[in-house]
Amino acid sequence: MSAIEDRLVAALSAQADNVQSEDLRYVAPPASPRFNRPLLYGLAAAACAALVAVPFLVSGPSEDSPAPPATQAPDPSPSPTVDVPGARWPQVAASNKFDVDGDGVPDRVVTRTRTGENLTQDPWRVEARLSSGGVAAILLPGDGWEVVLLDPVDLDDGGDEIFVYNGEEFAEIRVLDLEDGALVERHVSADPGITSKPDDRFRLRGWWVEDGQFLSYRSVEGGFVPGTNGPRPPHDVDVWRWTLSDGELVAVEEEPRCLDQSVQEHPYPC
Repeated sequence: MSAIEDRLVAALSAQADNVQSEDLRYVAPPASPRFNRPLLYGLAAAACAALVAVPFLVSGPSEDSPAPPATQAPDPSPSPTVDVPGARWPQVAASNKFDVDGDGVPDRVVTRTRTGENLTQDPWRVEARLSSGGVAAILLPGDGWEVVLLDPVDLDDGGDEIFVYNGEEFAEIRVLDLEDGALVERHVSADPGITSKPDDRFRLRGWWVEDGQFLSYRSVEGGFVPGTNGPRPPHDVDVWRWTLSDGELVAVEEEPRCLDQSVQEHPYPC
């Protein structure tokens, strides 16, 4: 060793001899990052926030993105079926001949009264049990007489109308039609009318069905010729064919005919 090295070794040894055990103190080792829980919690929260935020940042619409289509409003609800009392009243009569809704499948038409009697002052329920689904019904006044179903006729609107009368000798015809899920009564004009009751000039009136068409007639002359019970047969009658136009009953004038009920019950070409 050189002289310089010898002196350095001596100086270090002397310094070491001056440090005793009581001069030493404990120094904790530095904390490992994996045990630093507050730091881990902070990093985890930041990562979650980033994951939540990223989809919105990536998929959110830009200024150049087209606007999403406006939600279309649903179609307005169809008109509700108009219900009337009497669905559980006893049945008086029924027919499977009618195609009220015009779908080519017969519908069952039923009449009911509160007591099941056919002569009553109570209202009558007339209902059509539609093959297309649902029941359309209407209440008609009884007035002490019955409600009689005539054979079905289609008045050029695609479905059969329901013709009823009250069973009296001088009967007034009522015409029922399907509209918005309910049966409604169509107005019949008093002139010429659909009835077997003479008019105020005592002209005889009546109706019949021919080749699927509903026809009515009225005698040209007054009914009570002296010495007779009516016009001398054969007598001339005016004739109308009935149809529906925009929900209104219309009487279309036809060629006049002749009527002699001793020969034929309904008018015939003269």
